[in-house]
Amino acid sequence: MANTKQLLLFIIIIFLSSCQLPPKNNRELLYIGTNNTDSSKGIAYSFFNEITGELSQPIYTGKLANAIFFDPDTIHDKLYFVGSIINNEDSTETQSVVTYNVDKTSGEITQIANEFAYGEGPCFIEYNKKNNKILVANYVSGNVSSFDYLNDKISLDRIQQHYEHGPDVDRQEAPHAHSIRTEPNHDIVYSADLGADKLMVYQFVDGKLHKSDSIACAPGAGPRHIDFSPKEEIMAVVNELNCTVTTYKKDSSGIYSHEITTSSMLPDNFEGFAKAADIHFSPDGNFLYASNRGYHSIVVYKVNHGNIELIQTFTESINWPRNFTISKNGNYILVANRDGNNISVLKRNKQSGKLTFLHSNTEIESPVCIRFF
Repeated sequence: MANTKQLLLFIIIIFLSSCQLPPKNNRELLYIGTNNTDSSKGIAYSFFNEITGELSQPIYTGKLANAIFFDPDTIHDKLYFVGSIINNEDSTETQSVVTYNVDKTSGEITQIANEFAYGEGPCFIEYNKKNNKILVANYVSGNVSSFDYLNDKISLDRIQQHYEHGPDVDRQEAPHAHSIRTEPNHDIVYSADLGADKLMVYQFVDGKLHKSDSIACAPGAGPRHIDFSPKEEIMAVVNELNCTVTTYKKDSSGIYSHEITTSSMLPDNFEGFAKAADIHFSPDGNFLYASNRGYHSIVVYKVNHGNIELIQTFTESINWPRNFTISKNGNYILVANRDGNNISVLKRNKQSGKLTFLHSNTEIESPVCIRFF
């Protein structure tokens, strides 16, 4: 009888303990790319608890130096990276496109294939699921390259060279493709060129990427990153050089060519050094977030039919925020602080859109890209 009571008590304790643990689906896998020349510290993974906002200490995985940007493919359990492959014999670097298989349980990744980026300074990559293409923006050479990705092999499809330059003699002496994004559910592709002050417009024709148009930005703006509102009514662009955000709506041909508004990310009396970086809509599309380096901050805009109103400039714990991401439940923003060597976790109020500091105790060397898988 005593043994039976002890067994029942043990079962009850185990049951109550298990009830206190968060469900497995609240633990989200994320990856971090770093600006580290040590290939053993180029990529890391971590797990984020969407209930508590806690982030596990990142663990390095894979072998890639300067892994400054990547795109996750959750359908095929893959990651697509741009970075440098180091030759162990002579230490030479090859700027490359690299694909990895993902073990979603452990977080570990395994390299599948790699190919030369066919451009200098690859800084942005996107996997186009519909056309099975990998798209890369090459900053230094000012071109975009598209690759076929079939049977776990990467092969060059096309190289599209950009031309023209802007008025900033230091940063716009030549074209500098800084990002390339496909509008969801469409075959229209936009590449922000910081050097040319243009958004280059591409379309897939018979499976091939063709330039179809361009959208002029303000002289000296330096367009950098792009995001689309969840319902695709608006495209937003963060302009690095003049630290502004511009929103666009579609014209009759379905291109985001009509400017709605442009808003500064800086205080009116600001005179120091600043470089805008990244931009993301909230999951409901009601708010827009952008990051700034120099004037280290995340700015928050209220969105109303494409018009944006600056409602908060958040600076606590932010240090050179090249990239940030919003959690899947929309409750948090995670910021990759390159010069802080850490990840800041910010709590996000879904109703007001505003941010509060939660913690930044997750250390990692030179993080520059962070994405949930």
